[in-house]
Amino acid sequence: MFLRIWKGMRFYTEGVTGYVDVMDVVKIMHILMNSSVSGERFIVSSENLSYRNVFSTIALALHKIPPSIHAGKNLTSLACRLDWLRSLITGQERRMSREMVRSGSRKVHFSNKKIIKQTGFQFKTIVQSIQETAWLFQKDINEGII
Repeated sequence: MFLRIWKGMRFYTEGVTGYVDVMDVVKIMHILMNSSVSGERFIVSSENLSYRNVFSTIALALHKIPPSIHAGKNLTSLACRLDWLRSLITGQERRMSREMVRSGSRKVHFSNKKIIKQTGFQFKTIVQSIQETAWLFQKDINEGII
């Protein structure tokens, strides 16, 4: 996502999903492995955010222009078909799939109440996670790693 937004991304969809910082996942795994909890399942999600919100936050953290054109179902479906045609003609790998189009408009919300109640864990905000990742990403860009 960071590289795509770095290169420029003008479109966004209205979908919503849950996000979590990978280090929070590791910390929760460590907490649970060192506890008496057994046979339980947990949703590990910090926040439910729209793709537009996440893409815009990443763009701003990278000092890029946030996406501003809403890509509804018709536009994304057309783009998926054109991507298939491009792939067929050029032999290059597809960039979009039907599932990507579906998930782009899907609004899925996750609750982290059970894991918080069990552990008292405080999640890092997604804005903080994005800012930290953007700093590392820009460092890699400047060093020619990306």
